[in-house]
Amino acid sequence: MPIIFLTFIIFTLLVQIWLFLRQLHFINEIEKDPLKRNYTISKTEFQLTKIVISWLVMLFWTYGAGVSLLLDHLSLMSLILQESLVISIVMLAAFFINQCCEYYRVFCIEQRFQLNRTTKCLFFIDLLKGFILLVSTMIILIPLTVFVTQAATQYDWLVLWFLLTILIVCVQLAYQTFIIKWFNTFYHVKKPSLQAALAKFAIRYHINPEHIYVINASKRSNHSNAYISGFGRFKKIVLFDTLLQKFSDEEIISILAHEIGHSKHLHEVKRILGVSVMLFVILFMLNHLIDMSWLGIDYRFSPLVGFIVLWPLLKFLMMPWVSQITQNYELQADYFAAKSANPKDLQDALEKLGASNHTSSQSDQWYAFVYQTHPSVATRIKQLALLC
Repeated sequence: MPIIFLTFIIFTLLVQIWLFLRQLHFINEIEKDPLKRNYTISKTEFQLTKIVISWLVMLFWTYGAGVSLLLDHLSLMSLILQESLVISIVMLAAFFINQCCEYYRVFCIEQRFQLNRTTKCLFFIDLLKGFILLVSTMIILIPLTVFVTQAATQYDWLVLWFLLTILIVCVQLAYQTFIIKWFNTFYHVKKPSLQAALAKFAIRYHINPEHIYVINASKRSNHSNAYISGFGRFKKIVLFDTLLQKFSDEEIISILAHEIGHSKHLHEVKRILGVSVMLFVILFMLNHLIDMSWLGIDYRFSPLVGFIVLWPLLKFLMMPWVSQITQNYELQADYFAAKSANPKDLQDALEKLGASNHTSSQSDQWYAFVYQTHPSVATRIKQLALLC
C-alpha cells in the first residue's frame, strides 16, 4: 500500500504538470496581446514551479523520512508536545518557502511587468508581521487542538473537523476586523458624487453604505480588484483605490452591483459550508483510508499531522470542486449586476480589469476547470452580451 499511495502522489503531480503545460501552450497560441501573453506565461510558469517545490517538500516530509527524523530528536518529549512541534516545524518551513517564492513573484515578475509598487522594506515588514501572527496563532491553537483531538481517541477526526470549521469562521472574522488593518488602510469613498451614487445603489438592496470601503491597494500593487467578505454586521465590500483611479463612476457602480450579488446569493456562507463539507470528507479519508505509518508518521498522532503534511495533495484534490463552485458564483453575481445595473458598464469594467491586470481573456478548458476560481473574461462578457 505505501508504494501504491506513492504512485498516486506522483501521478497527481504529473497530472498537474500536464495541465500547466496545456495552459502554457494555449496562451502562447491564442493570446495575441504580447503584454498579456508574456505576463500570463511568466505567472503560469511561476505557479507550476511553486507547485513542484511544494510537492517535493511534501515527499521529503513523508517518503523522505523528514517527519521520522524530527521524531527521532523529539522522542523524549510527551506525545502532545511531539505532535505540536512537528506541526509547527512543517508550517514554519512552508511559510518561509512561500515567502521566498513571493519575493521572486513580486520583485521579478510583477516588477518586470510594472505591476509592483511594494518596496523591499515594506515586503520584509509584511513578512515580519505575518511571522508574528503565525507564531502567536500556533502557540495558542496547535497545542490546544492536539490536546482535544488526542483526548477524543477514535473520534479525533470528527472533533478536528468541528474545530477547524469553527476556526475558519473565527479567522475570517478576525482577518476582516483586525488583521488586515495591520497591513492596509481603509476609508470611505471621498468623491462626493460617487459616494452618493454608491450609497443610493447600496440602500436599494438593503446594504449599509457604511460597509463600503476603499483599500489602499496601490501601496503594494497596480492591480485593480474588489471583493466582499464577512456576513451580518461584519460584512464589508472593499474597492481597491486603483479602481477609483482608472474606472468611471458607472463602471464602479456595476462592480459594486457584482459584489452585492455575492451577498444576495449568500456566497460567503455557502463557501464556508462547502469548505466544511470538504474538510469532513478529507479527514474521514485520512482517518479511515490512509495509514499514517506509510508516511513515517506515528500512528498515535491525530489526523491533523497528516492533514498538514499532505496539504499540497489534498488541495489539488479539492481544487476542481472549488473552482466549479466559485466560477458559478461569479456568473450568478454577474447576472445580478446585469439585472440591477447596466450590463454594458460591467462589460466595460471587465475588459478594463483584464487590461489593467494583464489578464488573458481565455484559458485552456481543462486548466480552467481545475485551477481558475473565476470564469474567463471572454466567458463573462459573452454572458453579459446576452443580457444587454
